[in-house]
Amino acid sequence: MAQILEAVQPPPVSPTIVMSKPNGHGPTIFVSYASENADYVRMIADRLPGLGFSGVWLDQKKLIGGDDWSNRIDEAIEKCDFFMPVISREADAQREKVFWGEWQAAINRSKRIKDVFLIPVGIDDDFPAKASYQRIADGETAVFFDKHLIHAPQGILSLKDCDNLIERCRRFQQALYD
Repeated sequence: MAQILEAVQPPPVSPTIVMSKPNGHGPTIFVSYASENADYVRMIADRLPGLGFSGVWLDQKKLIGGDDWSNRIDEAIEKCDFFMPVISREADAQREKVFWGEWQAAINRSKRIKDVFLIPVGIDDDFPAKASYQRIADGETAVFFDKHLIHAPQGILSLKDCDNLIERCRRFQQALYD
């Protein structure tokens, strides 16, 4: 049993030091996903602050009863520094869900941003290859496969991907000083 528990524990955060924005905060990130993947996505979202992100938008944590969720989501996508679509077979199987609109809004915004904005993450056991996702690989969301895809099977980020996210935050923060 101890071996099984060790296998699903997230890797430790890299000891790399992350610079902060002048106000003491790192970049913000909006995490968008199919609700069927909430547990795995929460594991990823919980790691992001330790990698240099100061604000992580995750609907379950940011929306409260009575909120106009549509306006809050649109506002968060428009203001975040990065957008993380979570690619999965469960998402690909959905014909109509809120995350499709989030993804479309983020893709539209990415066209106005010169730098990196989209950080796609695949959570299935297999690496997120375009051929494995019929709906996501079709139309405008196919752009996710043109990016360096992070692979976090079952929500577990590799040490290499943690380092890559730390570096992404560092570059973002460095650009603030340039």
